Amino acid sequence: MLKRTRAVIFDFDGTLAKVDLDFAVMRARVVELATAMGAAEEPDGTLPVLELMAASAGRLAQSHGPGHGDAFIRKSQKIIRAMER
Repeated sequence: MLKRTRAVIFDFDGTLAKVDLDFAVMRARVVELATAMGAAEEPDGTLPVLELMAASAGRLAQSHGPGHGDAFIRKSQKIIRAMER
């Protein structure tokens, strides 16, 4: 019989486990892709990478059509998955 999950712990800041992800490099690679695809970075440059992806996809969808925004998300996710391995 399966037991019911009573809690889930998220360790986003590395307090419980060491994670070898360089979020600055990850963000820089996504910014590079966004720029190459025609989406300028947000003005202050402080959005976390997932929010940056959403904002860039929205700008690309508005300026180049929905397919362009969707393609950006797919390519960005591929960059992130490769870094997570």
